[in-house]
Amino acid sequence: MTRKVLILLLSAMLAVSLVFFLPGCGQGDVGKANTYIENGDFYAVKLVPEGKKLEAALKDFFNTLIGLDPESVGEPGGPLDKYNSALFVSIWLAEHANVEYKRVLDLKASEEQKTYADMMIKVTKKTLALMEFIKVWFSKALNVIITKNPTKIKDYLTGEEFTNGQNQIAIMTDEIDKLAKEATDYKRDKSF
Repeated sequence: MTRKVLILLLSAMLAVSLVFFLPGCGQGDVGKANTYIENGDFYAVKLVPEGKKLEAALKDFFNTLIGLDPESVGEPGGPLDKYNSALFVSIWLAEHANVEYKRVLDLKASEEQKTYADMMIKVTKKTLALMEFIKVWFSKALNVIITKNPTKIKDYLTGEEFTNGQNQIAIMTDEIDKLAKEATDYKRDKSF
């Protein structure tokens, strides 16, 4: 094989591989939209277990705080670290999912794709709003906790503000779950 033929063959192989491996290459807007939806769904699906980790970390944090060794909440790898990690990852996933779904709206995608993307943008925005609410709610709790005054801590953790925050988190979570189910059902019904 001559060098020229080898170069042509390698160039053709590279061109073909780029078509298959680069998202959207060689596809119309509908194909690109499917890629963005798949990417967004990938991030959104990862949010479910991360949300469970966040919920468990919060529960563990407050249980440890009122337990026998409240000082251990801030130890490396302890409840505070787990909370911070789960919150950070949840925000990161929701933001990335949101970006992918928004990309669909910029394309000449099918109406079904755009509707689904719009539905999932609402889910990701509400998820980000929930994460922000949790950050603020948890920060208020931390401000009381750092006083290390057992009476103040107990009063806060059993008080109206803390309980209302827990209730609001549950309401927001239920709303997100409902919207996500509607979007998932829509996508399944439209078969794309």
